[in-house]
Formats: sequence, structure tokens, C-alpha cells
Amino acid sequence: APQVLRSGADAPNAIAVDAAGVYWVEYASGEVWGAIAGGSPKKLSTTAASSLFGIALDADWVYCTEHADDGRVLRMAKAGGALEAVASAQPSPAGIARMGASLFWVTTFGPEVTRLDPGGAPVVITIEPEGQIGATMIAVDGDGAFWSQAHKKTAIEGWVKRVDPDGGEPVQLTPKLVEPRGLAVDSTHVYFTDVAAGRVARVSKGR
Repeated sequence: APQVLRSGADAPNAIAVDAAGVYWVEYASGEVWGAIAGGSPKKLSTTAASSLFGIALDADWVYCTEHADDGRVLRMAKAGGALEAVASAQPSPAGIARMGASLFWVTTFGPEVTRLDPGGAPVVITIEPEGQIGATMIAVDGDGAFWSQAHKKTAIEGWVKRVDPDGGEPVQLTPKLVEPRGLAVDSTHVYFTDVAAGRVARVSKGR
């Protein structure tokens, strides 16, 4: 049976794990929680945000997205502490991922794929035509940034797409899907969930 790490969580959403511990965001409370080095779960963030959605880790920081119209990308020391903004005025940032020292996220509205390099400012590496929303999850490796996206006019119509990590025109990798969401990549394929269709599938990375 599953081992419950925390019950009564306030709309827990994204979760990430590494050698230091397991970390997750709670959407409703805007808090970051975690269990570090095998310890008991506890609230790690000392300041709250609103509607925390995505999470990513590196050696020193927990990164998360504030899914609001005027949202922020935030970070917190992995041992816990205050949430501080690394990017502001983002149109509902959602999924977030790291590749090397760079941070990537997608925004629900736009939608945009944005890259942040150390010491730099956020750079939009691709933007979709007006009228499309629903970018939710992102995965990144040396072959590209991959994301799931839906269309607002039909509400249930979406695709998995790719853009080069340095930017460019988006490439549609799938035919029309129902409601793509979760993503993972390996050396040859993008794996994704199609929520409303009730299926898990994969597609070639198209490289």
C-alpha cells in the first residue's frame, strides 16, 4: 500500500525528488513542503504565494511557478526559507524544468516558452498564435523544450510541441489530441498523458 507522506495537504500539485529529499507545492495555500534527508514532511517556505503550480530542483534551490494572471517564477533555498522572485509579470506560468544551469517554463496564456540563464533576464524563446491557451507541462533536454498545450476555442483540443532550447518556431509533434498534460522525455521519444482521452502515449522527438 502507498506510504502517506502528508495527509490533509492543501491541493498538492507538482512534486520533485532528488538526493536531498522530496519537495512539492500546495496550490491552494501557496506553500512549499518537503521531506529532507528522510525526515518528516514539513512546510519549508516561510512566505506564501498564490496558486503554486510547477516545481523544479537544482543543487541549491527549489523553483516553483505562481499560476496567476500576473504570476511569478520563484525560488527557495532547499533547506527552506523565503520565496523570492526570479521572474515577475508572467502570464500564468505553469510547468517548469531545468536543463543544466538554465530554467525553462511555459505560460498558460500566450502561450509562451521562456528561458532564464544565470545572471540574465527571462527571454521568450517561442510564442504561439493568439487564441491558444492551456500550456501546462514542460520537459527539456538537449534536443529541445517540449510542452503540452490545448486550444481555448474548443477547450478540448491539444498538441505536444517542441522548440529548440535556444529558441525558434514551434514544431507540432502530434496530431490533434484531446487534453495532453504530463510529459517526460528520453533519448528518442516524448511520453505524454492525454487526460480526457484516458491514454498514455509517446511520439518521436522529431530530431
